[in-house]
Amino acid sequence: MPGKLGTQFLEETIKTRPYQTGILLSAFTDDQEVLEAGKRNFIYKTIEKPLNEQLLKGYILEGFQNYQKHSRSPLKK
Repeated sequence: MPGKLGTQFLEETIKTRPYQTGILLSAFTDDQEVLEAGKRNFIYKTIEKPLNEQLLKGYILEGFQNYQKHSRSPLKK
């Protein structure tokens, strides 16, 4: 992401969307910035590159279910 780290982007967006489910795609999952963002709950899941499509689909489904459970979303069942 030019000019900004993905972790910075997620940290900014969580202020206006507190129930968001952040999924970070990164070549550096052991990077200190990624680990710190995970500790501060900006990241729900991290997927290491190269991308595993099945894993991503599973995380998106889990994240959506988590969002429905914890938010005041009109998408709740």
